[in-house]
Amino acid sequence: MSQVQRLIKEHKKGALIALLILLLFISSSVISAINVAHKRAHEAKTEETTPSSIQTQEEQTENQDVPLTDNQESLIHDYNQETKDFITKLTRGTWTTTDDSSAVTFTDDHYTISIQGKPETHTYAISRLTHNEDTQGGQHYTIAIETDTGTHIATYEEITGMEASNPAEGIQTTLTSETMFGSFSMTLTRIDSVPTITLTDYDAGAALYLGDADKLTEAFSQWIVTNYPRTTEARWNQFITIDYQNKTVMTSFTLVNEVQPSISVTYNTETQTYTFEN
Repeated sequence: MSQVQRLIKEHKKGALIALLILLLFISSSVISAINVAHKRAHEAKTEETTPSSIQTQEEQTENQDVPLTDNQESLIHDYNQETKDFITKLTRGTWTTTDDSSAVTFTDDHYTISIQGKPETHTYAISRLTHNEDTQGGQHYTIAIETDTGTHIATYEEITGMEASNPAEGIQTTLTSETMFGSFSMTLTRIDSVPTITLTDYDAGAALYLGDADKLTEAFSQWIVTNYPRTTEARWNQFITIDYQNKTVMTSFTLVNEVQPSISVTYNTETQTYTFEN
């Protein structure tokens, strides 16, 4: 022991340096251990709370890739001018129920039905079309439509004047089918123009995390067009969840309509894009 004390006295400066290095090493090890623990805890929390909107978006893309059958392609190839003109009527605007819970949009050979904000895409081709006009100038069509879920009958009506539920609007256009849009009868009304959604209770502080408010409004409005086209107001639920690992921020809005669904909004801070999910 006396030899150790003598060595320390003779090499006091060196001993102090060694002691300092030892303390720095111990401190560094403790900080490293704490950082690892925090990282593991954050990863575990992220795994539990990461929203499934990205997966849903991939599922939607898969749905849009439903191929036409050979018979559908043959029917489309043989369309006459009247059928082509009718397709233009279908693809103009968005079709929706009176309570805005369901919406349908058409392309030339696909249609997407969104029920409670959950879209599903199908193929279609018209196999038969009959048309007549009433004495008030209203247009009435009966259509046989071959889809990937079977053959369905639908009726299309353009009602004018006092026969319309709202004569001030001039023409009311409806599309009805007992089976085409699900397991129950559904009557849809066409909306030719959809106003921009208004975000209420949304403060400037939220924009610090959710990007430019105008860009959010624009993206939200585009999503509303094909899911809840009658809705003009969305009320912010005043919370955000930040996922630093995936570079996303999640929040939600409640749509002000009869159904009042809560819509999750995920903002990707890296790509500055939005994903919406009911």
